[in-house]
Amino acid sequence: MADDSGSGTPAGGHPNPGTTPVGPPLEGVSTDSRGHARDFDVFAVACAMATVTVFAVVFGAAAPLSSLVLERTGASDTAIGISTAAMSLGLLLTVGYTPQLAIRFGAWRVMAVSAVICGIALVLQGLIVDYWVWLVLRFIIGMSSGMTYVLSESWVNMLTPDRIRGRVMGVYATIASLGFAIGPLIIATFGSEGVLPFAMISVVMLSCIVIAIPLRKKLPPIVHEQGASIRSFARMAPTIVIAIAAFSMMEGSVVGLMPLYGQSAGMTETSAILAISVVLAGYMGPQIPIGWLAEKTGERVLLITVAVFGVIVSLAIPMAAGTPLFWVLLFLWGSCGAALYTLALIELGNRFTGHMLVTGNAAIGVFWGVGGITGPPAVGAAMDFFGHNALPLSVAVIFAGVLVLAAVRGMLRARS
Repeated sequence: MADDSGSGTPAGGHPNPGTTPVGPPLEGVSTDSRGHARDFDVFAVACAMATVTVFAVVFGAAAPLSSLVLERTGASDTAIGISTAAMSLGLLLTVGYTPQLAIRFGAWRVMAVSAVICGIALVLQGLIVDYWVWLVLRFIIGMSSGMTYVLSESWVNMLTPDRIRGRVMGVYATIASLGFAIGPLIIATFGSEGVLPFAMISVVMLSCIVIAIPLRKKLPPIVHEQGASIRSFARMAPTIVIAIAAFSMMEGSVVGLMPLYGQSAGMTETSAILAISVVLAGYMGPQIPIGWLAEKTGERVLLITVAVFGVIVSLAIPMAAGTPLFWVLLFLWGSCGAALYTLALIELGNRFTGHMLVTGNAAIGVFWGVGGITGPPAVGAAMDFFGHNALPLSVAVIFAGVLVLAAVRGMLRARS
């Protein structure tokens, strides 16, 4: 059973023969001695990536569209926030059951049924504009789209050979980030009134079934493994789940609190919103080079490097406010945060296969939700107590936590 060693690909990018992935070899797929895919099927991986991107587009469109409609009905900001949380809560509470459902019914079938349920719920949102009904519908949307996300992201890792995993996951992270950015364009194109925008998001969601049809015969069956659970995964790979939670805490805090930070720092409302866009643009920046570097140096070494850089950038942001350097640092800030996610996925794919790989993706969903729920309130409280600069300083603390954990786990591994 693998421990939190941190790298299936040491310097030079060659798999460590002493590190055995947890999980059975992929049946029906050509594998190496470590149970990972040997051949790279570009078309299959592209289909899997496109399926995840559909989830990103839907999530990126449904949340702001629902908020706009509720605002027109006179709902308070608190009520809108609760409605938004229902979608995240649905994802958080159900992704843990995804591996078991995939084992029992087949991963592709679970994905397809989830997409249909999500598509129907989206159309019902457009037809029935009622706050309490929407709470249920948005929970269902989070639940069903979350299952699609867990399975399709697992497929990307399953179908990718170790030798190019870093670059492939870098491409995946970039495309997924682009999907979140594309989502709001549906609202810009079709407006926010009536059933049409909800129907168009539904069409996007259902398209993932068509996109994933070529994968039906390419996906390996997921075989039950004794002891595979989110809890056991978190014990085996704490650095992966903490890196994910850290990125989620950072993203939720920056997106939600940057307008308040900007106004307190003397920025206009437009500039404060633009600052969020620059951070999000950083997500799509250097993820492919980061993936390539992970193949050469090992993902754990690079994770520590990114965490150090994240601390430095976070501490420099208050000092650069009001200068052109501020905008450069915001871009780098986003890049460091997204790199935590990319490197966690690379380590997940290098170390795990089969049931444990899907369980790991479910754990990522859970810890993403935990980070998103706990981060913004904690950072907001810090800003109330210490002032607006508590936002970048709190993110520095988050990066420092990842740094300490990764370094300690690395030292423990070296001594064992």
